[in-house]
Amino acid sequence: MILDNRDSFTYNLAESFRKIGVKDVRIHNSNNFRIELLADYERVIFGPGPGLPEDHPLMFEILDSLKPHQSVLGICLGHEALAIHFGGKIRQLKRVFHGDEGKIRWKNAPDYLSKNVQDGFLAGLYHSWIVDEANLPEEIRITALSDEGLIMGIKHIDRPLFGFQFHPESFITKFGLQLLSNWYYQSL
Repeated sequence: MILDNRDSFTYNLAESFRKIGVKDVRIHNSNNFRIELLADYERVIFGPGPGLPEDHPLMFEILDSLKPHQSVLGICLGHEALAIHFGGKIRQLKRVFHGDEGKIRWKNAPDYLSKNVQDGFLAGLYHSWIVDEANLPEEIRITALSDEGLIMGIKHIDRPLFGFQFHPESFITKFGLQLLSNWYYQSL
């Protein structure tokens, strides 16, 4: 399931999952999703979107309703929501990234998440907010950083909850399909 937070990249995500062999990709609009539908899914994507995570309260309701076996991958806005849900904070950057290319370095990534993805891979960046390392909750571990030292990946220490600040579905991200495949096929 992909939660559409009113962003056109949602459809790029859906197509990326089809390319890695996922036959049944369902997109649910955040405006009309009923929480009881969550039980139908083992894997949930929080897609990117405009504004701040607080503008999209459904992501927090879903996180409160997850069963231990359900895995979440938050992308950009969804990544930020994961950190905030567990007590983290985000901060606004002085620079806006919009279709920029950045190098991503692994740090404490689960082996399966980084499998066949080189350290220092190029990724598409589309953000102006970032998870603040100074306020990172104990339950959250950094899995990837940019060359500037900005948090580009996180993981919950006990649950299959992951976030990428960068966009794996972007054509700029060189290992995007591999990253999505690693999460989809190995995260449970």
